[in-house]
Amino acid sequence: MKDQVAKDAFQELAQQEQGHQNLLEKYLRGELKGGTLSRGQVIDYKIAERLDQSEISLDMKLKDVFLLAANREKASHEFYLSLAQIHPAGEVKRLIERLAAQELEHK
Repeated sequence: MKDQVAKDAFQELAQQEQGHQNLLEKYLRGELKGGTLSRGQVIDYKIAERLDQSEISLDMKLKDVFLLAANREKASHEFYLSLAQIHPAGEVKRLIERLAAQELEHK
Protein backbone atom coordinates (compact mmCIF):
# COMPACT_ATOMS: atom_id res chain seq x y z
CA MET A 1 0.00 0.00 0.00
CA LYS A 2 1.13 3.55 -0.63
CA ASP A 3 -0.48 5.18 2.43
CA GLN A 4 1.79 4.37 5.40
CA VAL A 5 -0.99 4.89 7.96
CA ALA A 6 -3.23 2.47 6.05
CA LYS A 7 -0.35 0.00 5.78
CA ASP A 8 0.31 0.24 9.54
CA ALA A 9 -3.40 -0.29 10.25
CA PHE A 10 -3.46 -3.45 8.15
CA GLN A 11 -0.32 -4.76 9.85
CA GLU A 12 -1.85 -4.23 13.30
CA LEU A 13 -5.06 -5.98 12.25
CA ALA A 14 -3.04 -8.83 10.76
CA GLN A 15 -1.20 -9.34 14.05
CA GLN A 16 -4.47 -9.50 15.97
CA GLU A 17 -5.90 -11.99 13.51
CA GLN A 18 -2.74 -14.12 13.76
CA GLY A 19 -3.54 -14.53 17.46
CA HIS A 20 -7.01 -15.77 16.53
CA GLN A 21 -5.51 -18.20 14.05
CA ASN A 22 -3.16 -19.56 16.71
CA LEU A 23 -6.09 -20.24 19.05
CA LEU A 24 -8.10 -21.93 16.33
CA GLU A 25 -5.11 -24.09 15.34
CA LYS A 26 -4.88 -25.24 18.97
CA TYR A 27 -8.51 -26.27 18.66
CA LEU A 28 -7.85 -28.05 15.38
CA ARG A 29 -4.92 -29.98 16.87
CA GLY A 30 -7.20 -31.17 19.67
CA GLU A 31 -5.39 -29.26 22.39
CA LEU A 32 -8.71 -27.92 23.70
CA LYS A 33 -10.82 -30.74 25.08
CA GLY A 34 -13.98 -29.44 26.76
CA GLY A 35 -17.02 -28.88 24.54
CA THR A 36 -15.68 -30.02 21.17
CA LEU A 37 -17.92 -31.10 18.31
CA SER A 38 -18.22 -34.71 17.26
CA ARG A 39 -16.19 -35.60 14.17
CA GLY A 40 -19.29 -36.53 12.16
CA GLN A 41 -21.14 -33.24 12.66
CA VAL A 42 -21.53 -31.25 9.45
CA ILE A 43 -20.90 -27.51 9.70
CA ASP A 44 -21.66 -24.85 7.11
CA TYR A 45 -18.86 -22.33 7.58
CA LYS A 46 -20.47 -20.02 4.96
CA ILE A 47 -17.08 -19.33 3.42
CA ALA A 48 -18.53 -18.49 0.02
CA GLU A 49 -20.81 -15.86 1.58
CA ARG A 50 -17.79 -14.11 3.06
CA LEU A 51 -15.65 -14.02 -0.08
CA ASP A 52 -17.71 -11.45 -2.00
CA GLN A 53 -15.98 -8.39 -0.56
CA SER A 54 -14.25 -5.29 -1.86
CA GLU A 55 -10.76 -5.78 -3.16
CA ILE A 56 -7.73 -4.28 -1.46
CA SER A 57 -5.84 -1.89 -3.70
CA LEU A 58 -2.63 0.08 -3.55
CA ASP A 59 -4.60 3.34 -3.76
CA MET A 60 -6.93 2.73 -0.82
CA LYS A 61 -7.41 5.64 1.55
CA LEU A 62 -7.41 5.15 5.31
CA LYS A 63 -11.21 5.51 5.57
CA ASP A 64 -11.62 2.74 2.98
CA VAL A 65 -9.19 0.52 4.87
CA PHE A 66 -11.18 0.93 8.06
CA LEU A 67 -14.51 0.44 6.29
CA LEU A 68 -13.26 -2.77 4.69
CA ALA A 69 -11.77 -3.95 7.98
CA ALA A 70 -14.97 -3.13 9.90
CA ASN A 71 -17.08 -5.16 7.47
CA ARG A 72 -14.71 -8.11 7.77
CA GLU A 73 -14.69 -7.86 11.57
CA LYS A 74 -18.51 -7.79 11.53
CA ALA A 75 -18.59 -10.89 9.35
CA SER A 76 -16.10 -12.62 11.64
CA HIS A 77 -18.15 -11.64 14.70
CA GLU A 78 -21.29 -13.13 13.16
CA PHE A 79 -19.38 -16.24 12.10
CA TYR A 80 -18.02 -16.86 15.61
CA LEU A 81 -21.45 -16.28 17.17
CA SER A 82 -23.05 -18.84 14.87
CA LEU A 83 -20.22 -21.29 15.53
CA ALA A 84 -20.55 -20.82 19.29
CA GLN A 85 -24.27 -21.55 19.10
CA ILE A 86 -23.69 -25.08 17.80
CA HIS A 87 -21.02 -25.98 20.38
CA PRO A 88 -21.96 -27.50 23.70
CA ALA A 89 -20.99 -25.67 26.90
CA GLY A 90 -17.29 -25.92 27.66
CA GLU A 91 -13.84 -24.54 26.97
CA VAL A 92 -14.21 -24.43 23.19
CA LYS A 93 -17.54 -22.59 23.31
CA ARG A 94 -16.05 -20.02 25.71
CA LEU A 95 -13.03 -19.60 23.40
CA ILE A 96 -15.25 -18.98 20.38
CA GLU A 97 -17.42 -16.53 22.33
CA ARG A 98 -14.28 -14.64 23.36
CA LEU A 99 -13.20 -14.47 19.71
CA ALA A 100 -16.65 -13.13 18.76
CA ALA A 101 -16.37 -10.43 21.42
CA GLN A 102 -12.91 -9.47 20.21
CA GLU A 103 -14.10 -9.18 16.62
CA LEU A 104 -16.92 -6.88 17.71
CA GLU A 105 -14.42 -4.81 19.68
CA HIS A 106 -12.21 -4.53 16.59
CA LYS A 107 -15.20 -3.36 14.54
